[in-house]
Amino acid sequence: MTAIINPLSKEWDKNDLCQGGQKKGFGTFLGVFVPSILMVFGVIIFLRLGMIVGQAGLVTSLLLITFATLIALVTTFSMASISTNIEVGKGGVYYLLSRSLGIEVGSAIGVPLYLKQCLSIAFCVIGFAESLNELVPLWSITEIGIGTLLTLTLLAYFSLNGALKVQLLIFVILIASLVSLFFGGSEMLAPEPAKNGFETTQQLSFWALFAIFFPAMTGIESSVSLSGDLRNPSKSLPFGTISALLVAYAIYMLIALFLAQNASLELLVSDPFIIQALAKVPALIVLGIWGATISSALGGLLGAPRTLQALAEDGVVPKIFGKNFGKMQEPRLATLTTCIISLVGIYYGSINVIAPLLTMICLICYAFLNFSAGLETLMANPSWRPRFRIHWRVRNSHRLHFNTTT
Repeated sequence: MTAIINPLSKEWDKNDLCQGGQKKGFGTFLGVFVPSILMVFGVIIFLRLGMIVGQAGLVTSLLLITFATLIALVTTFSMASISTNIEVGKGGVYYLLSRSLGIEVGSAIGVPLYLKQCLSIAFCVIGFAESLNELVPLWSITEIGIGTLLTLTLLAYFSLNGALKVQLLIFVILIASLVSLFFGGSEMLAPEPAKNGFETTQQLSFWALFAIFFPAMTGIESSVSLSGDLRNPSKSLPFGTISALLVAYAIYMLIALFLAQNASLELLVSDPFIIQALAKVPALIVLGIWGATISSALGGLLGAPRTLQALAEDGVVPKIFGKNFGKMQEPRLATLTTCIISLVGIYYGSINVIAPLLTMICLICYAFLNFSAGLETLMANPSWRPRFRIHWRVRNSHRLHFNTTT
C-alpha cells in the first residue's frame, strides 16, 4: 500500500487511503463539474430567462448576466484560494469559512447557508412541478413538488454514488435539450423579434430582475459541499468550479441572444415556456427542464446534509445530525432533516418568492468568503500559502457589488 502525502502539511493522510492504495471519492468531472453545471442550469435557464430578457431587453440582460457571473467568479477564485491552502473537509463553504475566520464566524454563516441550500432544493422542485403541472393540471404544483422531493430524498438517502450517476445521465439530456434549442428558431413561431438590443418592456427594476436571476449562478458552492467525498479537493474544486462557471456564462449569453433574435419581448414576458416553443424538438426541452430542475434539487440533497453534518461535528447543532449510517457512511438523519425543511419551502413558497431570499443569503455568504480570502492576503498570514493566488483587490471588488445590491 502506498501512502499519500499532503503537500501542505507533509504528513501522512491516512484518511485518504483505502484498499489497494487508491484514494476514496470522486474526481473533478463527476464530483465537481457535473454537479456545478447542473446546479447552474436549473429553474432560471428554462423558466425565467425569457421573462428577464423580455423585461430588461437584450443589452441590459447581457449586463445583468455578466454582473452576476463576475460576482460568482470572484467568489470562486476566493474559494479556490482557500481550498488550495488547507485540507478541505466535509461541509464545503461552511468548512472553508470556519477554518479561516473561526467556528464562531463560520457558524453564523453556516446556519443560514444550510437553510439557503434547503430553500434551493424547494426552489428547483417547484420549478419541476410548475412544468409538469402544465401537462397534468389535475395534480397541483404542491402535490407534484412533495411527491418529487420524497422520491429524490430516497435516492440521496441510500446512495451518493447512485445519485451522482443519475446526474451524469441528466447532464447528457441537458446537452441534447440545448442542441435542440439552438437548432430551432423563429420559423417555429414566426414572431416579431426585438429590433434592437435597447428595447424593453420593463415592469420590474434592474435589481428585482437581478434578484430573480442570481440564484442561477449559485450552484458553484454545491460541489464544495461534497468536498469530503472528493479524491483531491484542492485540485478538483478550483478547476471544476471555474470551468463550470465559464461554460455556463457562455451558454447563458448565447441563449439570451438567441431569444432576443427569435421572439418578441412581449412574447418572452408572457410565455414562461417560450424556449420549448422555439426548439427544434420541443420534447427535448421538456426533458431538459425536468432534468435540470431534478438534478439541481438532487445536488442540493447531496450537499445540504453534509453542511448540516459539518455543523454538528463542530458542535454548532446537536451532534446527532452528524451521525453516519450504512456501508457508504451516508448522513441519513441530516438528509431527512433537509427533506423536512425543503417540504416547508415547497408548501409555502413559489419561484418568484424564494429567488430573492436565495439571492440575499448567497450574497452575504459570498461576501464573507471573499472577505476571508482578502483578509488573509492583507495580513500576510504566514500560514496563508495557497497554490491558487488572486490579487486582493479582485476579492474586495465583490464587497462593492454586495454593498451596491443591498
